[in-house]
Amino acid sequence: MIAPLNNYPSLDPRVNPCILTYGVVCLGLAWLSRRGRHLQRTFALLTVVCLDALWFPNGGSQGSAGLYFSLVAVLIALFFRGWSRLAALGALLANVLGLLVLEGAHPTWAAPFPNPSDRLVDLGIGLLFSLPVGTFVVAVMLGLHERQAAEAQAMVRALQASEARFRSAFRNMPVALMIQAYPEGRIEAVNARFAQVFGRSAGEVTGRTPEDLALWADPQDAGRLAALLDAGPRVEAFEAQIRRGDGHFQWISLHAERFEQDGESRLLSSAVDITERRRLEAERLYLEDRRNRLRKAESLGMMAGSIAHHFNNKLQVALAGIEGLDGLPADAGAGRRLALARQALEEAVEVSQKMRISLGQVPAGRALAGWLPLGGALLEGSRNALPPGVTLVWEADGASAQVSVSEDLVRQVVANLVTNAAESLREGGGVVRARIGSCEPEDIPETHRYPLGWQPRAARYAYLEVADAGCGIDPGDLDRIFDPFYSTKFTGRGLGLSVTLGVVQAYGGLMTVESHPNEGSVFRAWFPCASAAAMAVDPAPSPEAPRPAGKILLVDDDEGLLATTQDLLAWLGYASLPARGGREAVAAFAAHPDQFVCVITDLTMPGLDGWQTLAALRERDPALPAIVMSGYHRGQGAGAPPRDLPHVFLGKPFRLAELKAALETALAFAETRV
Repeated sequence: MIAPLNNYPSLDPRVNPCILTYGVVCLGLAWLSRRGRHLQRTFALLTVVCLDALWFPNGGSQGSAGLYFSLVAVLIALFFRGWSRLAALGALLANVLGLLVLEGAHPTWAAPFPNPSDRLVDLGIGLLFSLPVGTFVVAVMLGLHERQAAEAQAMVRALQASEARFRSAFRNMPVALMIQAYPEGRIEAVNARFAQVFGRSAGEVTGRTPEDLALWADPQDAGRLAALLDAGPRVEAFEAQIRRGDGHFQWISLHAERFEQDGESRLLSSAVDITERRRLEAERLYLEDRRNRLRKAESLGMMAGSIAHHFNNKLQVALAGIEGLDGLPADAGAGRRLALARQALEEAVEVSQKMRISLGQVPAGRALAGWLPLGGALLEGSRNALPPGVTLVWEADGASAQVSVSEDLVRQVVANLVTNAAESLREGGGVVRARIGSCEPEDIPETHRYPLGWQPRAARYAYLEVADAGCGIDPGDLDRIFDPFYSTKFTGRGLGLSVTLGVVQAYGGLMTVESHPNEGSVFRAWFPCASAAAMAVDPAPSPEAPRPAGKILLVDDDEGLLATTQDLLAWLGYASLPARGGREAVAAFAAHPDQFVCVITDLTMPGLDGWQTLAALRERDPALPAIVMSGYHRGQGAGAPPRDLPHVFLGKPFRLAELKAALETALAFAETRV
């Protein structure tokens, strides 16, 4: 780089490799300096070191080294910025002054020129060398500088474009975005969607923290979010409830991530409104719970029906046996015990019937009636059962509607609701208020409907409303008040409300309840209205026909029932043949088909059940009069083929008079047999 050719003969030979090494290093740095400003600065500084090494071998201040210091000054001016440029120029000036001071103190250190002409040659060569080389170096460096400046400008433009795209994306993102200083939580920027989700404008929130805005519905959510961010730089799907600017609450799903900007930590958060999703999820869970409860109710219904069936079988044996003792000689002791036994059995039968009714298994028999006259008469009749101090006040609302019901069953509904209201009043009595009327299905209250899953089927519904100002019902007990045998009162069996629900359920209606502890309750029973044209009227009883000659085929798997029922038939004057099960009955009928004038069969039996037995018998005699008896309700025969339906359904337990009426009805069809 600096070649003191004029002094080569006088220099120590070991100096030449050093000069060559410096030159190679500087050329390498000059080539590397194209890659970055820090290498260009290194090149300038090492050039100074090289010039310092060659100062004295090249004649000191008399040589051309000083010319090259001016070139270094140009490099420093080009590639140093701010205070570093001033510091570098000051260091360069101090370096030159230091060389001059050393030269003045030690003149012998500077290698002298052999003659003045050599010095002129050195200066001339240095001047001629430094001008084109310096110009070339400066041009190259300036070119590099301009290219780097252009690249820097391009990077700036790209950064600006990227920032513009980011700002546009930030503003128009379909999710709420928020940038906060971390960990202070101060909000620095929000987008337009933020105002829609959080109900707060950018001006309201900028410079404030979520705690300042009372943003969290549960203040503990702020601590939970901070703990998650301390544990890691990213938080996903953090669900919390927020308080909007208008005071309403809604659910959000928050995603947050920490990042560094300008040496400071910030937090970028995105939020999505999940209020509707949470509502649908809650609705799904509610429907799933209701489905499970429906399944449970169905299972319990099947169990209760089965218990009632077997219970009724045993009751039938006892009741028939006791009725058979009526003809014994009078005996005071035996008669009293017989009366008590009969009363106990009848009460057990009543409980069994109520259990069946609570499951919606009501006996047949309906009549078309005006709701207001029927309801009014039944309410008036319920006054006699009220305890002292309790008054019943009722009113009719609107025009009377037509209903297709059994008066006896509706009487139970009225009595149960009025009694329940009276018993809920505090000591000292009070007023029970009732109202009857009709309305559209849309006017039926939406909450606390029973049975679960009820849907309207009629165009209009008649209702009975019974209200009291008594003790009310605890919210936790509302879903249990219609369960059989459940009661919060000391009196009663806990079947009143379950029977009431069973009756309205059997007619396609429902019960609704409104109650508050210590404020009272309002029970409403809803029955579908019907018209005379749409009403299916029960057939009128047939006139008593002459008793045909022949036997009655009696089918049951219970030997006790076979024996007692056969005795009852004998007392009524009928001959019978018992068959233990359906297969035995079919075989007996096949052997002597002309002997039998009627079949009485149980419905639930092992092997061939009642429907299968009746179907097999009807294959041989399609017009065979038939009576089906069961502890279940008649609705279980709905799936049988039409020709296999019995002429009479006889519910267990039955009395002698009921058996006689069933036989007379069934045998009235005997004249149609071929």
